[in-house]
Amino acid sequence: MPLITNPTLPENLDREITSLGIYFALDTHQESSAADPPWRSLAVLLDGSDALRSFYEQFRATLGRATGRPVEFRVAASTGHLALVARLICPAFGAELLGHHLDLTQARWQPVTEGVMPLSLPTGAIGVAGDISALLTGPIRTLTELTAGMSVSSKVLWGNVSSAVNGAVMGACRARPDLAARSMALGRSLGTAPGPDFRRTSCCLIYRIAPPGDSAIFCGDCVLERG
Repeated sequence: MPLITNPTLPENLDREITSLGIYFALDTHQESSAADPPWRSLAVLLDGSDALRSFYEQFRATLGRATGRPVEFRVAASTGHLALVARLICPAFGAELLGHHLDLTQARWQPVTEGVMPLSLPTGAIGVAGDISALLTGPIRTLTELTAGMSVSSKVLWGNVSSAVNGAVMGACRARPDLAARSMALGRSLGTAPGPDFRRTSCCLIYRIAPPGDSAIFCGDCVLERG
């Protein structure tokens, strides 16, 4: 949907969104400025080139260093995809929660595979709240479809998206209890049943990086972990 700009937006909206939690953190930049390194345009991940695969290979190397053993590409691609979509969904969800809309197509990012990935938007990419379902179209859908084309299960990847939505909902609820009811409603409108007992219906595959003989690694919402 087209962005409707709103010149009366508060100048500190980025700080309001960032206050919801570390995964909501948002920088802003001038629309006409160059994406100087280490910043990159999000568009480079969405154009069908090798940029997205290269990022997943970088993620694979990071996981390999952490575990000291080889990591399957599809495991790195799934966990890297989860990191990307969570990082995009959280600030966009936070903006909608506060009554505004972010145009993620104009985002810039830094290819960080350890810690929270930096994310920035031009001030002109912030407008009045629109259709919340737009969060899962555009870049999120494109990233998911491109990753599925790398022999990663679509069910796994859309499970990542649901997990990221629930993470955004619960993070916002903790930061702003006064907005908890609205946050839960927004999550439900995105096709997720959010809450502390949320379980995804597929696994992100992170359990497969556990060294032989060690206990499996499970996420808090993992379908494999019911204990």
